[in-house]
Amino acid sequence: MRQLSAYVALAVLGLVIMGCLVSMMVVFMGGPQGASDFRSLLSLQLTAIPLALLAALTSIIVVGSKEGVRSGLKSLWRALPQWLVIAFVVLNSLFVFGEVSLIIVAQATDVTVPWFEHVPLICMLACSIAFLVVYAHARLGQTREPALSGRWP
Repeated sequence: MRQLSAYVALAVLGLVIMGCLVSMMVVFMGGPQGASDFRSLLSLQLTAIPLALLAALTSIIVVGSKEGVRSGLKSLWRALPQWLVIAFVVLNSLFVFGEVSLIIVAQATDVTVPWFEHVPLICMLACSIAFLVVYAHARLGQTREPALSGRWP
C-alpha cells in the first residue's frame, strides 16, 4: 500500500508539472491571464508548492531516520536513474530561462512583473524536486541496488 501511495504522489506531481508547463506557455505567449480557468490553475499551483516541498521533506526524513541524514541522502542519490537526473536538469533549465526572461522584461520595459507570473516556474521547480526525492524513496523501498551500473558516484 505504501508503494501505491508513492506512485499516486508521483502521478499527481507529474500532472502538476505538466500544468505548470501549460501555465508558462500562457504567461510567456501573452494568453488571457484574467480567465477564470487560468486563475484556478495558478491557485492550484500555488497550493502545490508547499505540498510538494512537504512530500520531499517527508521522504528525506523517513530515509534519514533509518540511515542517518548524510547516508540517507547518498542512498537517495544512488537510487536515481541517470535519465531522470538529465530530465530534471533539462526541465529546470526552463525555470532558469523563465526567471531570466521575466527579469529582462521587467528591466527592459520598466514594467513590474506581477507575482503570479512566477508561480508556474516556482511550482515546477518544487514539484520536480519532490518528484526526484519521492521516486528515489519509492525505489529504495523496492531495492537497495544502485539505479544503473557504471553510473557516476
